[in-house]
Amino acid sequence: MHTHLSPREIAENKPLGNIWKAMVFDPDAGNCDHYIAQLMAGEDVPFAFTYGDAPDEQKWNEFARVFPDLRSTQIGPWTQLELNQTIGIEGLLSGTTKAKFWNDGNRRLEQPDMLPRALAADAFRIVATTDDPDSDLKYHEQINDPKTGLDECLVIPTFRPDTATQIHKPGWREHVNKLLEQTGKDATLDGLVAALKQRFEYFIEHGCLASDHGLTIPYGLEPNKNMAIQAFNEVHLHPDKQVSEKHKVEFISYMMDQFCSWARDAKTVAQIHIGVERNENSHIMDNFGANRGGDYAPHSVKIADNLKHLLSRYAGTGDREKDGKIVLYCANPSFYGTMAGLLRTFPGTSTGNAWWWWDSLEGMEQQHDAMAPSVSYGRWSGMACDARKLVSAKTRHETHARAVCNHLGKRVEAGTLHYDDAKIAVAKLCYGNAKTLFDPRKAEKRLNKYTLAK
Repeated sequence: MHTHLSPREIAENKPLGNIWKAMVFDPDAGNCDHYIAQLMAGEDVPFAFTYGDAPDEQKWNEFARVFPDLRSTQIGPWTQLELNQTIGIEGLLSGTTKAKFWNDGNRRLEQPDMLPRALAADAFRIVATTDDPDSDLKYHEQINDPKTGLDECLVIPTFRPDTATQIHKPGWREHVNKLLEQTGKDATLDGLVAALKQRFEYFIEHGCLASDHGLTIPYGLEPNKNMAIQAFNEVHLHPDKQVSEKHKVEFISYMMDQFCSWARDAKTVAQIHIGVERNENSHIMDNFGANRGGDYAPHSVKIADNLKHLLSRYAGTGDREKDGKIVLYCANPSFYGTMAGLLRTFPGTSTGNAWWWWDSLEGMEQQHDAMAPSVSYGRWSGMACDARKLVSAKTRHETHARAVCNHLGKRVEAGTLHYDDAKIAVAKLCYGNAKTLFDPRKAEKRLNKYTLAK
């Protein structure tokens, strides 16, 4: 229910090109596994080489050369699974086997079952992409068209309004103006809220089941509309002026209140991703753009104090008919104790899977070990694979399943969990919780209604 897969790549259904493009970087298809790019750079393979104009085979050879040193990192298990299971090449990738994997892999990618739609259908019944509010969702329409689309798998959008929420970021005013022009709304705070609400409803028509909100500090204070209006005017009317810290906090808090209110009313899920500083490596940002590996998790983030008002309003009653559905993702394991406390205090919340740097086999297992004694297995949202390429989607879920089984197995062996309960828990953690929380039947009903109306 959380990926960065390209709907255009699935809609167009073109061959993946070659094994480097399929697994690491293909700007034309929108595929960029910056997990790999970051780790390669640490092994003396510069970003300029990975993202530059060198022949793809040369880039593959460099990846193969350093991969034995990366096999112990988070990318090791699922990359090896991609090669062995998804693509179907035996053996270990290394500098001595690079030609075998390049040649065999490229031949394998020519087969019909390695086309994007086939890979999506093999991995998913429903897959959610991550989409800006101004997206026209035309590729989702192509994929889900009952006449020419993909019957085996629905591809639905996720509403991600970060660019309209983060008033302190460069480009905010330009993005807001584009959204206001697209929807015909006035250049006021009320106009922006109305524009976003209109786009949210458009996403719902297209099967959307969730929104995504990336917040380094998860501001969810008591909403103050007057302060939010001042913040909007401060930046929108004065493009050269930097928003004050107080106005930034008040604006984001007000907008998050709007988003969580809409999600509760529509019975969709609000997913809040906490504690990541994005695009902080200015060399990467200046030369190669956003989302190319310049990110990290800060060590100090006030989570509970900032979220308690928002969660009290939308996740505090314990009545599933009244509460919204909010999932909290955290990229820093030092916050797991705080996260467990929030889940206990606010019963409408769920915990997202270990995320970004910690969605390794060991990291996911560590999260379960840390939080399971305090949080029931029914409060986990399931795997959010964060995939940026189709060949990894299935294997990252398998890596998650292995971590779950490792955790449950340890508890059974220690006598703190009965084997029958472990069998129930593994079904919840790997499938059942996500199905219950996101309720994919709603997506099918909405898409059927939309298609008939169209």
